[in-house]
Amino acid sequence: MQGDNIYAPPESELQQPLPDTGSQEFYVVSKSKFSILYFLTFGIYALYWHYKNWTQYRRKHNESCFPVMRAIFSIFFTHSLFSEIRYRLKVNHPDVSWSSGAWATMVVIVVIAERATEKLPSELLSSFLPFVCYIAHGLMLLKVQSLINLACDDIDGVSNSRFSILNYLWAGLIPVIILYYALESAELLNF
Repeated sequence: MQGDNIYAPPESELQQPLPDTGSQEFYVVSKSKFSILYFLTFGIYALYWHYKNWTQYRRKHNESCFPVMRAIFSIFFTHSLFSEIRYRLKVNHPDVSWSSGAWATMVVIVVIAERATEKLPSELLSSFLPFVCYIAHGLMLLKVQSLINLACDDIDGVSNSRFSILNYLWAGLIPVIILYYALESAELLNF
């Protein structure tokens, strides 16, 4: 009871506190925020996603890994990242089964295929196939993100569902830069 006022309404916490994203083992983000940032940045967000997952993992386990390098060379570290996610998932949710090795292999193949198909001689194939790979890569990482959220006991990613000013900035700026260079390379901006 608050003081001596018997007529005062009871005080209680009506909202559940959000989990601290800094103490989680992996990068938790809502699926809608992930999708918007991945697709608006034309997949560049995947680089940040890998970086954040390794940063969180390093912080939680006092590991001496280099998240920046693991993000840049993600195809070499995808299997180990997914394996760590699977381990955390098994600890927190033993009933959930996920073949992390198969998923990591598929992601690596799609990333390599995306880069390789950009160099194809056919105009149609060199523009269509990278787009298909980019969509597939985003959908695969979205599935992994939902498993990360489950492993960290924040299924909906509520702790990281709001957009920051920086999110808005790079989700708006990157498409503009890409569009500018695409138009310039097509010589549509030369007056």
